[in-house]
Formats: sequence, structure tokens, C-alpha cells
Amino acid sequence: MFRKRVLLVISTILLTAVALPLTMGIGQAQAKCKPVKGHIVSELLMAPECTSPVGLCTSGRFIGGIDGDFVFIATSLIPHQDTQVTGVVHYTGDITISTRHGDIFDKDAGAFNSISGSTGDLGAVSTITGGTGRYAGASGRIRIAGTFTPEEGGDSKYHGELCTP
Repeated sequence: MFRKRVLLVISTILLTAVALPLTMGIGQAQAKCKPVKGHIVSELLMAPECTSPVGLCTSGRFIGGIDGDFVFIATSLIPHQDTQVTGVVHYTGDITISTRHGDIFDKDAGAFNSISGSTGDLGAVSTITGGTGRYAGASGRIRIAGTFTPEEGGDSKYHGELCTP
């Protein structure tokens, strides 16, 4: 009797261990992720189009694996104790990229050289938080590196991964 009970428990555990991973994906679409890279050109966006609480917006175009016009709206500008020496200011903001297949929504966080007359070096990590159309439920991350000055606009490269349901 004891032996039958032990075999029944072991059989149940093994069956569950095999069946559970097979059923976890039922009703859920697997995300399709693809690497993306390309080029970004941008320019300063002024009021009234700029609705940033800190007065900084840009607009331009993503070219490459993601292709579309964008608007960036800064939500914070954060100088730190070394900004007077380095000129580097941290920022956060929202990017909406409008493509022919829908919009992509990003939360952007980065830093840039704010010294007047500098090359405006910048670096950022942009987290894809969703979208519309083909990009509804999208996720992923994009790394951005380049330059931006109010006078010259921006010239950057991007690399990352875009996942869609």
C-alpha cells in the first residue's frame, strides 16, 4: 500500500513537471523580438508644440530598423554636484515614434553635455513601454549615443531590441 502511494505521488509530480511548462503558453502569444539599429536626426522643438514641464522638447526622425518621425518631451532635467565642472545634466522624458504601422512609446533616460559651444555629447537608454497598431504591447530597449545642441540639432545612432506580441 505504501509503495503504491509513493508511486502515485512521484507520478503526479513528474506529470505536473512535464505538463505545466507546456500549458503555460496557451492563450498567450510569444513576443517576437528583433534587433534594431539606425540613425536619429533631431532639432529643438519650441512652444507651443513643446508641452514639457521643464521646457525641453525635440522632434525629428528615426531611420533604420525603426523608421518614423518622433517627438521627445523632457519630464525632468537633473543637474548634479559635478555639473558645473563637467557640464553634464541628466534627464528623463517620453518619446513617441510615429511609424506607418503605429506609434511606439518610450521612456527615455540619459545625460548630455550642456556647456554652451560644446559638441553636446549625449547617451541614453530608452525603454519601450508600448504602442499602437502593430506596436500595441511592444517592449524592449534602445541605446542612443550621439550629439545634440540647440543650434545644430542632433545626430545620433541607436541600437537595441524591439519586441512585439
